[in-house]
Amino acid sequence: MAAAGALSFSAVVFETALNVALPTLMMEFQVGTATIQWITSGYLLTLAIVIPTFPWLKSRFPLRRLFVAAVVLFIAGALACGLALTFPVLSAAAFRLCRQ
Repeated sequence: MAAAGALSFSAVVFETALNVALPTLMMEFQVGTATIQWITSGYLLTLAIVIPTFPWLKSRFPLRRLFVAAVVLFIAGALACGLALTFPVLSAAAFRLCRQ
């Protein structure tokens, strides 16, 4: 239970940090407000798709396997976001990050 809470906390921290970092990301990747907004919109859209599908996944796969897969995808996405050198790479990594 503590691990699930820690992972949920990590997702909230990511969302909060992303909102604070948007102006810096706009300068770093030299993109406008409309372009950088795709990071937040894509993140929330993907969550809106993944969350309702969880009951189906839970009925098809063991819960432990789903949790491990979610943690691995979250860590891989966070690393990819941190190492992104271009906006398209950052965008793809952020979408991968929320598919946990």
